[in-house]
Formats: sequence, structure tokens, C-alpha cells
Amino acid sequence: MLTISRLMEALTSPAKIKISQNKLANCFNTSTSTINAWVNKDTQPHLTADDIYKGINDCRVQYPTYQNETDFVEKIINCLDIDPWEKDSLEMEFNIYKNRYPSDGTCSSKFLKHLIQMALEKKEIGSSLAYDPFDPVHPVVGIGIEHVIAALDDGRVVSSGANDYQQCETHAWRDIVSVSAGWRSSLGLKSDGTCVVVGKNTVGDGEIFRWRNLTAVCCGPFHFLGLKRDGTVVSYGLGGDGQRDVSDWRHVKALAAGIHHTVGLCEDGTVLACGSNREGQCEVSSWKNVKQIAAAGEHTVALTKEGTILYAGDPFIYDFSGWKDVQSIATGIYHIVGLKKDGTVLLTGQTIGGLDSVYKWWDMKAIYAGFYTTAGIHADGSVWITNDKYNRTHLNTSSWNIHDEHTPKDSGLSPFEAARKEVISILENIRDTGFRLVPALRNSVLDAENADRLEEIRKLCRDSWDYREKIMEIKPLADIILSYNAAFLDFSRMFSVDETRECVAVSENAYDACIEFLTAVRMLLMDVRSI
Repeated sequence: MLTISRLMEALTSPAKIKISQNKLANCFNTSTSTINAWVNKDTQPHLTADDIYKGINDCRVQYPTYQNETDFVEKIINCLDIDPWEKDSLEMEFNIYKNRYPSDGTCSSKFLKHLIQMALEKKEIGSSLAYDPFDPVHPVVGIGIEHVIAALDDGRVVSSGANDYQQCETHAWRDIVSVSAGWRSSLGLKSDGTCVVVGKNTVGDGEIFRWRNLTAVCCGPFHFLGLKRDGTVVSYGLGGDGQRDVSDWRHVKALAAGIHHTVGLCEDGTVLACGSNREGQCEVSSWKNVKQIAAAGEHTVALTKEGTILYAGDPFIYDFSGWKDVQSIATGIYHIVGLKKDGTVLLTGQTIGGLDSVYKWWDMKAIYAGFYTTAGIHADGSVWITNDKYNRTHLNTSSWNIHDEHTPKDSGLSPFEAARKEVISILENIRDTGFRLVPALRNSVLDAENADRLEEIRKLCRDSWDYREKIMEIKPLADIILSYNAAFLDFSRMFSVDETRECVAVSENAYDACIEFLTAVRMLLMDVRSI
């Protein structure tokens, strides 16, 4: 049998005309890295997930009984349709695992997952799905119960958090355009429409790796969903409550999943649901004109094209009364967040554990939620995340960056930046005028010039309060200004002005009070500049 490696040897031998690796890659409909692996035999075997699972199945047929797990893995390696040098390479790596993990079961399972990771390094030909970090149907951030993953624009996936079930072992993933995360699992969609997965109860018989023609993927805590190009849905995992009864769904364009239920958004704006309905989370048949869905825990939430919020599910109280100008939504088990058009974030539901820090977020371009955590992509491409102080792992995304070439180039300042600039200007005027007033406060009476300065400060204080009323929707700024309101009121009431307005009587503690007030202004400036 003429193997690929022998053909390559013949084609590249000194007696033959040299053929470039690019031309060979085109001839064999593969990548240059694969050609390189065929020619340079010191590189790792270049397998696909299908190759591995075919080998596993063949091995099960040929060897229905075997002495132990290690023996079975060795037989799998021999069943693979690869060259002898590639088998030698795999056997060497397996020996390393046997030395590192003496436990038979642990060693074998870890090596098989490693083998799959090796297969996932291949970048498929004919990629068609595009990477879009701001499309809610194709999220690039996935949040598990104690881990978070993100797809970068170069196709790699970064992760942080608990890794007790290898849910963060995404380092070998390539060509990923979208991700999702479950309880202890991570799911990735490749641009060629195939799917990759790691973590708790994910490998099984390789079902997920055989999915094809996908346009979106979604994780519930314990089940996995894939949306196919024809609008049908495939599923894997636990389905005891009917959450996997999606085989007859048609014309679906987006998916969401709770603990025991699944939700699908149809092309006509209606919504489908299956699974547990013990809290009414599947009562969505009357919903119309929906543009985005989200689900978690025992509830379902949707955003309509008109900007209204629809909700079904557990009786936990969520208040959407003040929500407007919302462009996307996301939900965890006990909290729901909304991204406004001005880049700020709304929150309803549970606010403990650091979740309320999203009130200080600004210029966000995408928002994500899962379990007890919220994450978002800032305009500069960085990934922000809340951290529950009771969480045993610290989710760190500080070094992550979604390439800024995908960030829309807005003309002028964002609404948040414009408001912040105006607040800073008002506060700087108060500070500067106050410093000019301080020396005169040592006297019991202010002259006309300093009385004018005092009135100017009073006016600026009123302006700052009035401006807060104008920016109520920009919650981070409004909340900070409100927190300093007492200092502003105390200062404005500190003086008495006579009827002729020719002079101002000053109390004995006016000087100390003014210094204290200006200190508060300085702190307020620092807070406004820091958000």
C-alpha cells in the first residue's frame, strides 16, 4: 500500500523535482502544517477527532475484552491508521503519562483527552463561519460555575478558573469562532462548522466531535446543543427532563439553555422551549417579535425588536421597569444583565458577591452572564469580569484582549465619555474656585469679590446636582455624584447671605468646613476619572 508518507518521500526525494508544500497542500486538500508533519517525522501525528473515534470503535470490535485500561489504549494506538513513526511517537507520549499518573484509569482517560487535543490543532479547509465578538448568537465568552473561557480573533481560546475536569484545557484549540461553557465543561465552535469540547461528561463516544454544518453552539449546565445550517438542532448530555427533545425543531436561528430546559429562537421571531416547566420557564409560546433569547437556572428571558423584556420562569423577583435602550441581554442563575446602547450595564436580581460592580462598567460592547458571574468586552478589547468573593477560584481575565480591529470606530465621544467629561469640568471649576476662596474664609465676613466666588461655587454645586438628574441613565456617574450629595448640601448651607448681598457672614468653622468640602470634591474627581 502506497502511504501518504511514502508518496511524500517519493515526491521530495533528490531524484525528483521538488514540489512546494503549498502546492502539495492544495493537491491533497489539506494544510501546509499537515504536509510538514508528513515530511518532518519529528513532529507529532496529525490526527482528526474522527480518526481517533474510528480507532476506538475499531478497537472495541476487535478486542471486546482486555486486561486493563492501559492495555486498551495501547490497542487503540495500534488501530489508528497512521505510520509506524507516528505510532512510536504516541507510544512514547503514553509512557510519559503512565509514569506521571500511576492510577490506571486516570492515566488512560487523561491521555485520550490529550490525544483528542492533538487532533483539535488542525485548522480545517473551507472555513466559512466568521468571528464576530459582538454577535450575541455567537458568543466569544463562556462562563462556567467556576471557570471562564474566551475565543480570541486568531482562533485560539484562553481560559481561567477551576480545571478539576480539564474544562480549561483549551490551549490546543484552533480556528474557534464561538464558545460556550457549562457546569464543568467548555464547548467551542470552529469556523468549518464542527465542534470541540472538553470537561466533565463530554467525551463519551465522540458524539459531539461528529457534529457537522453547525452555525452556533450552546451549553446548559449538563447538556450541549448545536444549531445546524438548515435550522435543525442536535443535542448531547443529560435529557431526563426533556431538555433534549429538539429533534423536530425547524427554522431555528439561536439557542439558549437553562439547567433542565432548552429554548430556541425561530426565524419568524417566535420562541420554542422544551424540558422542565416546573417554574413556568417553558411558557413562551405567545412570545413574538423576539430578537434575542437567554436562559439559565429555571427561567427564560427575551429581548424584543421593540426593546421590551419578556420573562418566564422561577418566582425570583426581577425588576425591568427602568430598563430602556437595551441592545442585548444575558442571564445567570439568579441575575439578569442588560447592555444599553450607551455602553453601560443594567442589573436585576441578585447583587451580592460583586455582581453589582457592573454598575460602574462603561463603554461595553458585549455582555455575558453565567451561573453567578458577569463578563463583558470593553471598547478597548479587554474582557472585564465580576468575581464572587466566596468563589474558591479567582477568575482572572486582565491579560485577555479581543483584538481592537473588531471594535466599531464611533465618531466622537460615547454618551458615557461625554457625560464624564462634563462632570469633570464642573468639579474642576468647583475645586479651582474653592481654592481661591479658602484664604478669605479666615475672616468672619467675606468682601464682595469673595461673596461672588461663594455664589459661583453654590451655582456650580446646583449645576452638578441638576446635571445628575440629566444623566440618571448613566448609572455609574449618577451613583458616584449621589454618594457625595451630603457634602455638597452641607457646604451650601454653611453660609448666610445678607439682603444687600454686599457681604456674607461666615461661621467660625467655615474654613475647616470648606477644606473638608474641597477634599470631598478631590475624591469625587478621582472616582469619576477612575471609572
